[in-house]
Amino acid sequence: MYAAGDVTRDGKADILSIDSKGDLYLYAGRGDGTFAKKVQTGNGWKGYDLAAGADLDGDRIADIVGRDGSGNLYFYKGNGDGSFAKKRLIATGW
Repeated sequence: MYAAGDVTRDGKADILSIDSKGDLYLYAGRGDGTFAKKVQTGNGWKGYDLAAGADLDGDRIADIVGRDGSGNLYFYKGNGDGSFAKKRLIATGW
């Protein structure tokens, strides 16, 4: 599982996880230390060995950077509703 900050823009910390099939799930924080049931918010994450979330582009919405098994870094812009834009290659050799 990977902490991703406030993905849903409600002021509560959320968690993202990747299952063995490569599906990305959001666990929305309730603000009391518990989380809502998981909701699938993406796919195609199989083979990723690192993911980190934060507001990476200054728009106050949590984004994700993921590294695949080939050392490519991809940026996923957060949409503010728990979903993310299509990946964009931002670096290689990681």
